[in-house]
Amino acid sequence: MIKIVKYRKIIAFFLVVVSILLGILTFCKLKNGNIEFIKNNFTKINYFNYKIIIFHFIILTISFFLSFIGIGLFILLFYLLYELFTIGFMFSYFAYFYKTKGILFNFTYFLIYKFILLFLLVILILKYYKLFKNFFKYIRKENVDITKTVVNSQLINIFILFHDIILILFGKYLLNLFTFLLK
Repeated sequence: MIKIVKYRKIIAFFLVVVSILLGILTFCKLKNGNIEFIKNNFTKINYFNYKIIIFHFIILTISFFLSFIGIGLFILLFYLLYELFTIGFMFSYFAYFYKTKGILFNFTYFLIYKFILLFLLVILILKYYKLFKNFFKYIRKENVDITKTVVNSQLINIFILFHDIILILFGKYLLNLFTFLLK
């Protein structure tokens, strides 16, 4: 266990790279019919809608309550890996259909939408880890105050939901500014 904690940065970097590569590999393994289906229906996809707020609210609420026993950490970790997988998939999609312009658009999309979310998820995972450790110290009657960690984690949850609201209101307009890259 101590060795795992010692190498957690290397393990985290490995998971990030593997998740992105799996997204790229998944796109590469699609058959031509599926790729054409995705291309034809991609313009119908709405990047930012109210459903993402509901989804994030459910994920964040469940992971918060389960973070006291450690399961919430894994829920958020899998969600983070899923988001990294989608970055790899989107990167492959835009590179395949739009070449260099698609790669530039993907970086724009990543900076507008995913970067802040991923950053907040990483911070939230660290807070939940601290909450998990302190909760067991609290149960063992050690002198630990978990209220600061709970409040900080809830503030990050509010930031994520606020980020979603901002993207619903303004994200489509921001991405439309960069659609010239795809033409």
